Amino acid sequence: MGVVEIERASRSETDHRSQSVRKVLIFHLANQAYAIPVDAVLEILPMAWLAQPPGLPPVLAGFLNLEGVVVPVVRLTRLFGLTDRASELYTPLLIVRSGGQTLALLVDAVKEVVAIDESATVPLRENFCFNDSAESLAVVGGANIVLLSCQRLLREQEQRRVSELAAIEQSRLDSFQEEPS
Repeated sequence: MGVVEIERASRSETDHRSQSVRKVLIFHLANQAYAIPVDAVLEILPMAWLAQPPGLPPVLAGFLNLEGVVVPVVRLTRLFGLTDRASELYTPLLIVRSGGQTLALLVDAVKEVVAIDESATVPLRENFCFNDSAESLAVVGGANIVLLSCQRLLREQEQRRVSELAAIEQSRLDSFQEEPS
């Protein structure tokens, strides 16, 4: 193999590796590290006042008014059957795109953004855990990280119900913002 072929093979291998690397946001929940793709994260906010109308399912902490738009706040601990931790003033809310809708994820702490090589992850079988939203496991800095799919956080019927509840809350919010005639 000549120098040109070695260089091409090396470049091809590097290009292939760079395509299999993805950036993820690592966060903590119930003493476990999790990650979601950075491209799914819209913003990170500190805890805010949440509207909590009666009849909310336990998985919803309430609704966030984000510049006039109602955003459902999901308690991942309840969704995954983990132990809840009391929210504090700076408890982070991860605003993400999930299954075509915007959600706020209530987490314990946000750690960092890292690049993870897909070849260093261990895929999880379907229906393994966490509402089937856990895609794979990775080790980052000596810690086990559960990589989640934002698209699979809520099942289809859960997405519909959350959308229905958000629409009711949005209508309520809009009625307060209408000018009297």
